[in-house]
Amino acid sequence: MDSVGPRYGAEGERETRRQVEGVDRVPYLPSAGFLAVTVGSETGDPVVVFIGWHDDVVETPFPGTALWRAAVEGFLRAPLGVDPAEPLVRAAAIESLDRFPSLDRWLSWYDHERQRRADRSAKDVQSPFWLRRPG
Repeated sequence: MDSVGPRYGAEGERETRRQVEGVDRVPYLPSAGFLAVTVGSETGDPVVVFIGWHDDVVETPFPGTALWRAAVEGFLRAPLGVDPAEPLVRAAAIESLDRFPSLDRWLSWYDHERQRRADRSAKDVQSPFWLRRPG
């Protein structure tokens, strides 16, 4: 496990971490109703995973968790489908696995990225694109 994020010492924190990681749900992935992997909203974002469990429950695991990694790896092991966008999604999935090997690594990236996007958004509000002069 990466040591980028906080240490989980208290029993309650360890239990929460265990549930978020989803290790206990990994063996059930083959019996899921569906598994969908898609690109993030911006270049460099981790791929987003949707797992359709039975009883109409859809789970979106956090990037870097054991469940997320298992789902992405399963997607990559499956034969290439007919969707013309699939090669792009596969490339993003491979990059995501490399960049986000753990939940801690993703949390660290997310904190930084959230601040960067907030700063960019604040600048856009101050100067909307239609009022900016080129050059």
